[in-house]
Amino acid sequence: MMSSTDMEEVIILESITVSTDLATKEALEHLFKELGLTVSEAVLLFFEKTLWERKLPFKLEAKMTDEEYDAYFNPANMERLRQGDEQLKNGQFVFKTMEELERMAE
Repeated sequence: MMSSTDMEEVIILESITVSTDLATKEALEHLFKELGLTVSEAVLLFFEKTLWERKLPFKLEAKMTDEEYDAYFNPANMERLRQGDEQLKNGQFVFKTMEELERMAE
């Protein structure tokens, strides 16, 4: 018979899938590599820290390079921001509370 000290705890892992566009995925992989992490490790750190602190957690950061900054504020992104601003100015928007969104999702 095995004693409790001989028994190992069995942990069943579950999967969570996150979808994002290719550019975001590659940017995250690059950033986390700079920090010495894989994307999975970074997500697990985020989960554990969030559970521990019961709030959105820590600040892990790497400085954005000029190239990354320029890519983020590229003409296509700036045009999307301008369009959104224009829609807001023209009253072309819908406001929903979190409660309303949750009811819509049911």
